[in-house]
Amino acid sequence: MPNLCHRGRSDLGFLGESEVNRRLAEGADLNLFRPFPDLETAELAILHLVSRRVVGIQVKTVGVDSAQPSATIAVRALSFRPAATTYFTVLARVREEGRFHEECLVIPSVELRGFAQESEGHLKFEFHPGSAIQGRLDRFRHPLSTLPTAIAGLLSDQRLR
Repeated sequence: MPNLCHRGRSDLGFLGESEVNRRLAEGADLNLFRPFPDLETAELAILHLVSRRVVGIQVKTVGVDSAQPSATIAVRALSFRPAATTYFTVLARVREEGRFHEECLVIPSVELRGFAQESEGHLKFEFHPGSAIQGRLDRFRHPLSTLPTAIAGLLSDQRLR
């Protein structure tokens, strides 16, 4: 089996997308669709089977390790289209352990410009999973194990009605 420490960014992105798909597929009230992978801000559409509401998810995956415990998330500014029903889900792959960090982010796309810095055609911010030093990200932090519940909660949120 190849060493994940040496995989390219696209391999890491695929692993993150697969992990989000797997976890959300375990949500009994959720149905997943891949409408236009990587061509739209929302690369995954999630339908709540009870409320019939839909949210879009863009998955971002970064690699972290003991030498580099944080990583930069970058979103292409030119193609970025925030919407009340679109969210970024950010996962961190712990390279040395070959697993995903227990913490993920679920960020409303409409809030991204509020804390991301624009640089080199991208909106960028740092993610240091498990760190208490990034207070501005606290409201977006979720245990990865509760991702289906967090997404289902978005679909019952009053803002989407």
